[in-house]
Amino acid sequence: MTESLTAMARAFSRLPQRPAVFDRRVRQQARQWWLGSPVDVDAILDAFREIDGFQTDEGRLCIPIHEPDSAELTGEFLLYDARDGAATVSFYEFAQRDLVDLSFEEFRYSYPAWRIRFWSPRTNPDAVPSYLRQAGDDAGSQATTQIGQAPTPSVERDTGVATAGDELFENLRSFVEREREAERESTRNVYRSMNRRAFFEDRNGVRDVEPLGREVGEYGEQIVTLHVAAAPNADVIDVPREYSLYPGSEIFIDRLGDDAGFPVEAELFSVDGRTLNVGVYWDSSTDKAVAEEAFSADSGAEFVVGELVNPVPFDRQLAAISTIESDDRKHDIVTGEKSLAVGKSSYAHVGGDLNRAQQTAARNALRAEDVYCIHGPPGTGKTRTLTEVIRAATDENLRVLACAHSNQAVDNLLVGSSSPDTPDPRSVHADAVDGDLEITRVGPNSTNTVVQNCYEDGDAWQADVVGATMSAASDLADDMFDIAVIDEATQATIPSTFIPFAKAETAILAGDHKQLPPYHSDERHTVEQPEFSLFEHLLAVYDPDSVSTTLTTQYRMHEDIAAFPNAAFYDGVLTHGQRNRRWTIGSLDPLVAYDVDGEEGQTPSNSSYNRAEAAVVAREVERLFEVGLLPSEIGVITPYDGQIGIIRSELNTALSAAQAADVKVNTIDSFQGSEREAVIVSFVRSNADGAIGFLDFPVEGPRRLNVALTRAQKRLVLVGNWDTLTADSPRNGESATSYYQSLRPHLESVDAFDPPPG
Repeated sequence: MTESLTAMARAFSRLPQRPAVFDRRVRQQARQWWLGSPVDVDAILDAFREIDGFQTDEGRLCIPIHEPDSAELTGEFLLYDARDGAATVSFYEFAQRDLVDLSFEEFRYSYPAWRIRFWSPRTNPDAVPSYLRQAGDDAGSQATTQIGQAPTPSVERDTGVATAGDELFENLRSFVEREREAERESTRNVYRSMNRRAFFEDRNGVRDVEPLGREVGEYGEQIVTLHVAAAPNADVIDVPREYSLYPGSEIFIDRLGDDAGFPVEAELFSVDGRTLNVGVYWDSSTDKAVAEEAFSADSGAEFVVGELVNPVPFDRQLAAISTIESDDRKHDIVTGEKSLAVGKSSYAHVGGDLNRAQQTAARNALRAEDVYCIHGPPGTGKTRTLTEVIRAATDENLRVLACAHSNQAVDNLLVGSSSPDTPDPRSVHADAVDGDLEITRVGPNSTNTVVQNCYEDGDAWQADVVGATMSAASDLADDMFDIAVIDEATQATIPSTFIPFAKAETAILAGDHKQLPPYHSDERHTVEQPEFSLFEHLLAVYDPDSVSTTLTTQYRMHEDIAAFPNAAFYDGVLTHGQRNRRWTIGSLDPLVAYDVDGEEGQTPSNSSYNRAEAAVVAREVERLFEVGLLPSEIGVITPYDGQIGIIRSELNTALSAAQAADVKVNTIDSFQGSEREAVIVSFVRSNADGAIGFLDFPVEGPRRLNVALTRAQKRLVLVGNWDTLTADSPRNGESATSYYQSLRPHLESVDAFDPPPG
């Protein structure tokens, strides 16, 4: 071993040297960057310390890296530094134009460590490297790990032997990277389908960008400098604020007037006023030589720059995954390896104005010391229950992080329906007005006037309650709060929910896993690939009765509207509030179905539409106007984007422009979380084959139907070809068709079928 390293040192000294630089694709693929098992780096370091030629003048250790699939030297090296007690390993990062550090513990499990694996006495390359052959050393001939695989010895964590649960974290990292790549590909597809000027105008691209030239950096990297031209008397621009482009952003650069070599993709390294320093991904160019020439200072080229993908949300999720994984308690909570702890306090005083199930849910959540889930079917008051949880927690001097996946949901959690002059008495805001509760809101994107006026400038370190979207919560300190209360948790992915969980000792999640999951398929998919929430994951790894409470009284719908969803999706546990159980719109029936034998068509973008159904929808909207409903009290939903435009056209013909504009028309998926007094559903599909596309996906199909059936308060109208909807599915295996086959006889049993309005 000593002779081999001595020969390596001699060979390495003859090579051009620079700190290691890793390909952007490796850095962007978490499954490739983070290994499932560690490399034996301790033995490697011990060996290198004994050999002259690897120490720097500053006292650091220089460790050469080898080629990915052989022990041949590259001339690149890692720097190990333990001078200050906290050991780190450094490599060069183009985006920061400097060395960046990994902690030694992170390094063990990283791709950079994999690139020195052959220096370990336990791991031998397939072939003897050239510097050893030249030195007459025949060491190293055994088979070794193939590229992309981690070393195979079993690994121990501090808590014992690694379990299958650890695979969860690698799967989550892979999911985040898939979503990042999907975002890139979505942008590329939009670009291909649009005029380039229209694309950059739609994406708020930076125009009038000119090249200032190319330079080669200290370690051989090529840096392109661009300048945003200024109009006469133009103000100084703030590129990050005005164009949402930040150092680290992945960007598109296109050349106006000439297609050759463009567009190219790049990483924005730095911004200084109107000057942008970027690293171009030359492999994205169709003609590198032409693109390089265009970036020369005297080329006269004119560019536009736009965002390819914003890395911030993905980086925040990856950071949260690492935080939860490295916290032994939280790691074991999410993998199901921990017995969940419950406090001794009964919280008997909590929730005096809540119903019994809400009280039980609030008290159980407050007693939980790890995690707890509140399952809130439509209209059961889960946000109201969370408000009581927040109020009771602050009464116990606990600090609370109030989170949701969207800005609107966060504001609803904090201020409810409060106006600037009249607090919603059921909101946390009411306690802040009447008492000494301190609230602040983190993040700049609230449009709620109460939040803007009262809570946007507070000190998060001093406040009793801090509101934030999940992503914005990443700016807060880890374990800064006693409790994270997370509303709409079933509409957020596990990595997103890890962000607030990392900031608090206990997480209380509320949502409805019987509705659509956070990432789900759309009409263009032929196979579903749902990504589930942390809420649903916890119900899978623990006994649901031990980790959740279901709210059971719904206050949204007429009982006839609620009957089928209650039986089909909620095991019949829902009861009905007295106020809503019999409410109607005049003499109109609360539940009606129209059987329409129309013809489905396809838009140029391959979305489905049905003109006959759209005409029936428009006539139903007219009827609702005649009985006094306002346009804003009516919702029209459909599974298909293509049907939205057809329905809009019919409404514009039947109604005044103002009336038509105020009727909400959207997809079922987009309407999740909304409600209206009257809702009309157009199912669209009508064919002899019984094909209903993504509506009969076995997992998402029932949930999409559930969303459609639970948006209406007083009147639900179902428009479709019921022979098509209930035909045996042509899909192999399981499908959602059985739910439609159960819905039809239910509608018949309550005499809901009427002739379509003429």
